[in-house]
Amino acid sequence: MHRFFALLLFSLILMCCLGLPAPAEAADAASAYTAAKKELEALKKDARRAALREPWERVVARFDGVVREHPNWPNVPAAMFHAALGMEELASRSFRKADFEDAARRFERVAAKYAWHVLADDALLHAADIRGNRLGDAADARKLLDTILTRYPSGDMAEPARDLLAALSGVPGGDAPKAPVAVGRSGRLEQDGDAPAATGPGTAARAAEGGVAVASTTDAVPASKSPAKAPASPRKGARSDPAKAAKLYAEARKELDGLRGDAKRAALREPWLRVMSLYEGARDAAPEGDLAPNAAYGVAVAQEELASRSWRKDDFVGAVTRYNEVVAAYPDDSLADDCMLRAARLKATRLDDAEGAHQMLETQLRRYPKGDMAGEARALLADLTAARIIASAQPGKAAPQSAPQSAQSPAAPARPVKPAVLRQVSWRADNDRATITIELSRETEWRSQYAAPDNGAGRPPRLYIDFADALPDDAVKPGAKVSGALLTRVRSDQPSSGHTRVILDFKALKRYKVQAVRNPYRVVIEVGATDAALPDGQRPDDSRVSVPVREADRAAPSTPPKDLVEQLGLTVHTVMIDAGHGGKDPGAMGNGIVERNLTLKMARMVGERLRRMGFSVIYTRDKDVFVPLDRRTALANDRKADLFLSLHVNANTDPRICGFETYYLDLARSDSATRVAARENAVSEKSLSDLQFILTDLMLNAKTQESRDVANFVQDSALGRLRRGGFPAHDNGVRSAPFYVLMGARMPSVLVELGYCTNPDEARRLNSDKYLSTLADGIAEGVASYKRKLARFSQR
Repeated sequence: MHRFFALLLFSLILMCCLGLPAPAEAADAASAYTAAKKELEALKKDARRAALREPWERVVARFDGVVREHPNWPNVPAAMFHAALGMEELASRSFRKADFEDAARRFERVAAKYAWHVLADDALLHAADIRGNRLGDAADARKLLDTILTRYPSGDMAEPARDLLAALSGVPGGDAPKAPVAVGRSGRLEQDGDAPAATGPGTAARAAEGGVAVASTTDAVPASKSPAKAPASPRKGARSDPAKAAKLYAEARKELDGLRGDAKRAALREPWLRVMSLYEGARDAAPEGDLAPNAAYGVAVAQEELASRSWRKDDFVGAVTRYNEVVAAYPDDSLADDCMLRAARLKATRLDDAEGAHQMLETQLRRYPKGDMAGEARALLADLTAARIIASAQPGKAAPQSAPQSAQSPAAPARPVKPAVLRQVSWRADNDRATITIELSRETEWRSQYAAPDNGAGRPPRLYIDFADALPDDAVKPGAKVSGALLTRVRSDQPSSGHTRVILDFKALKRYKVQAVRNPYRVVIEVGATDAALPDGQRPDDSRVSVPVREADRAAPSTPPKDLVEQLGLTVHTVMIDAGHGGKDPGAMGNGIVERNLTLKMARMVGERLRRMGFSVIYTRDKDVFVPLDRRTALANDRKADLFLSLHVNANTDPRICGFETYYLDLARSDSATRVAARENAVSEKSLSDLQFILTDLMLNAKTQESRDVANFVQDSALGRLRRGGFPAHDNGVRSAPFYVLMGARMPSVLVELGYCTNPDEARRLNSDKYLSTLADGIAEGVASYKRKLARFSQR
């Protein structure tokens, strides 16, 4: 027994001499490491906490503590690697250059100090990705990737390293074609029996009953060996036969409607050519008649629908050409701006000609600045501009392919490419609208399908998003139920090897839209329960996103905007007042003022005055609680508010800055507006990587003109009241900026900055009940003035 204790004591002394951890120390290190890992994983899943900086810094500090307190623990490299991962996660949310630099250096230290460890090549790949794609340092990224390929040529990071190196070098990295492809039926799907799916290449198009039909070579859509025939120009001056034109036009409309509802025929080429021929006949029968522009537009729409099924580049080019012909032949018709917008979309999304699309949109806005397509044109232009900004900030990104490839292309990459990783599925939903975002590690083939509800089988309206070469990340849960919203259930499935399907169930589905967005690559699905909730989306019985051929709308200029008449009823009855910040988010603080308290007080004061004026008033919060930014407009949408009014207090590092200002949702036009938006957006769960989606969302969905009108009334009325009350009032004007708290509102919405708490004089006024009462009178009067304007407008 004495000999045993002597040996044990000798072993402990020897381990200490050799610098090896004692068993108790190793257990402490393992325990601390495991706790830190659990905290990291929990933080990734907690969107609210993940939007804050402090939790990430705490997780990184815990891993650093393991390394510092247990330097001889064998698993120190893993602790260092996870500390770097935590910093990378923080950087991906803060978008601070310093955070990305810190994360890259941490990964590089792991690889330098523990080159023998299994995580060394992983660390180098992470560092290279950050250097190349986040910090724009392609040269350093290439060096790190070369190190992986030199030191670890057989490691599991060698293939991703080659892919990233190819992308940074501007060489195609073997990514899959961008066109959707037909996906065969799987055994699991046959058991479910609830989804349209193809049984072979010859029936790919027939599988989509009311969904997206994908043409195949056995469905009489062979790849042409010669370019499509150039479209014929309308023959003006020819003999006119209006009766024949009307007959052919009606026949074309009927044929088009029938074709859209027949997935089997829609997968063939000949029926589309027949529709185009009928529209051409209607146009040529009376080239100067009233129906000629509509008929020419119908030719272009049918050509685009054909292209969306064949995925042939010459068909897409033909559609652009036909749209351009309509503009050239009928520049004064109300359909001219529709044609320019649709042609620009095809250039941007199908022909990878972003520059051509940019020029076309600028021309459209120059020619038709007040056309009904101007808002959508600005939205697409903003999207393309955002892509330019991001591309210029990330020069290592591979250039897009010059054209979409056929879904039937037999060509395979020279070497195997690892499947894309489905990183996460997130959503934002209320009772009328839902937006689902599926993020992937890279571009890959995908297609969407709609399945109609089946009450007998208990199946709700459903969308399937199929990814041909993608696998879900381990962190992606197989399913989740959503309560109290249009979206009811989200599931992921793997019906066959390398194929991932995301299944989305809804309470109702009237319109939907599916599109891909880059940087990072994600597929965004938007669904509306009503036509008004998503007016630009496709109906389930359409085979693509389209605007049907319509009669020319020649309304007089004095006619009020259609959406304003329909959605507001030319009145404002219910006002949602949003007291900015709250709870754990104090907002701006200075000179004894805390923004969350002052905005709540002011919200009640404004609300009382509006009630006395006959308005119905509701609040996003009536006590000191935290309400997420996107929840605030969702509440307004759910309660069918007619106006959204968000109250805030401003701040600036320069104490001399003061004044009252009112904002509406749009792109920021000045540095000061950008700064204010950045401060107010600080607690949002979004990051700057969502720039393209955010810009498109705000331009398409915001009631920009109406919101600008409200902002002007509020600004003028508030300042007038203050000045008549003898208070000094500095007018900072009406401004635009991308405030998250205003995004998603389906009613006019404005954000009011009551004043600067960092200016001592203005802070004293903001602490005065008399000043606040006068200011509240002015804001309420501004809302009432806007309502009176609408009332006058409706009586014309």
